[in-house]
Amino acid sequence: MKRGIFIIIALCILPFYLNAQEAEAQAIEEFRIERGFNIRYILSYNYRVQHNTFTLGYNFGNHQLYAGPGHVAILPPFGNPLRRHDSHTIGGTVGYRNYFHTDPRNNHYFAQFQFGFYPVSYSVPALQVERSTDFVLENTLSIG
Repeated sequence: MKRGIFIIIALCILPFYLNAQEAEAQAIEEFRIERGFNIRYILSYNYRVQHNTFTLGYNFGNHQLYAGPGHVAILPPFGNPLRRHDSHTIGGTVGYRNYFHTDPRNNHYFAQFQFGFYPVSYSVPALQVERSTDFVLENTLSIG
C-alpha cells in the first residue's frame, strides 16, 4: 500500500518536471563497503553544467539515502555574455532513492529525488561589479 501511494505521488509531480530541460546522467556500478553502505560516482550533464559527484549511501530495506561532495564545471557559453563566471566550483549532493520493484532478472526499478547545491562566482566588468557570488540549488526527480 505504501509503495502504491509513493508511486501515485511521484506520478502527480512528474508532469511538472516534463517541461523542464533534459538531463543526461550515468552512474558507475556501486561499490559496497559493508552491508547497507555503498560508494557511487555520478557524472551528470545538464545545460552546460557538468557534475562529478562521489556519494556515500546507506540502504535500509527498499530505501537509500546518500550524500557527498562534488565538482561542478560550468562550460561556456553560460547565461549572460557580459558576466564572467568562474568555470569550476565545489558543491554537494543529497538524495533519496526508493526501489519500488525488482523483477526476476534482478533489475531494480526506482524513483529518486536529488538536490545539488553549489556557489557560482562571477564578475561584470561593464557594470563595474567586481565579484558577486550566487548560491545555486538544483532539484531532480528521476525514474529508472
